[in-house]
Amino acid sequence: MIYLKWAGRMANRLIEYLFALAIHTETGCGIKCNMDLVVESLSNQPLPGFPNVKDRDANFKHAVQEPTLFVGGQKPIVSEKADDKEEIVRSVVSYEELFDLARKHDLEVQGFFQRLDFLSKYKDLAREVCQSDSPIHPVIQTKVDYNNDLIIHLRYGDYDHNHGADKISWTHKPLEMEEVLSIYHKIRRQLVVKQTWIVCEHTDDVFVRKIALSIPNSYIVSVSPVHDFTLIGKFRHVFASPSTFSFMAAWTSDVTQRVFFPLVGAFHPKSHKAIDADPPECRWNLYVDDDRFTYIDVADRELPFLKYHQLGVEDIL
Repeated sequence: MIYLKWAGRMANRLIEYLFALAIHTETGCGIKCNMDLVVESLSNQPLPGFPNVKDRDANFKHAVQEPTLFVGGQKPIVSEKADDKEEIVRSVVSYEELFDLARKHDLEVQGFFQRLDFLSKYKDLAREVCQSDSPIHPVIQTKVDYNNDLIIHLRYGDYDHNHGADKISWTHKPLEMEEVLSIYHKIRRQLVVKQTWIVCEHTDDVFVRKIALSIPNSYIVSVSPVHDFTLIGKFRHVFASPSTFSFMAAWTSDVTQRVFFPLVGAFHPKSHKAIDADPPECRWNLYVDDDRFTYIDVADRELPFLKYHQLGVEDIL
């Protein structure tokens, strides 16, 4: 049995569940979702708005005991209680070794499993996990043209905040307002954009409004995390933020055809060389060999648009 405990916010919880569901698929072990930290405290769903995120029965039975093995990290790191019940023994394991452990032991799983080299093998499961039952706001429905409009996701802080963080670092480095607008204008040179929709967390933020004023025919929208996630996945053209939120919405969409994803902070391919870099097993990886994705190197002043084969990431993952 996998006992799934939540870490991070909504998008990372979807990745956590996808990670657990991949283990379930390979081993037949069950999934039990922790209900202590749900998105909406009054809901009886592990992740409200995503009906396929749920407990799953095991295909085999064994004696269920309190888990003594804990799985976390980016690459799977297994921690085990030692005999004295205090010392924690940690080791990085392969995915095959993890599957073998899941067949023999109950596991407690909690972490940031942002490793597309593994999760991309389960793309159909990812679509299942990210399928939402959230309806789009009727006012948006009357104005939007999903085929010819552009949607921009601005995660909180992704506009002119946190100047102290390096563009190549081991942290979340927001886009600055000038970078958002420069990337937008480069996109406009590739696409004919009818209207632009800006999805954000705080619609009254002064920088969001400055960006909107600089973009013709633009609308600022935010209804709820689940609604906005669903909305992003309905557009053919997505300008993502450096975050798992818009990445997962676009990557799992059957509609989206062009995704512009900024590489900055811990999402940059050279982040493993940063002064503050963690060990390699903790490295983020949202690089996917998908023709729909165009990556933007924000550490380069020219903001070059790159495809997967130009990133040189195969030898660092």
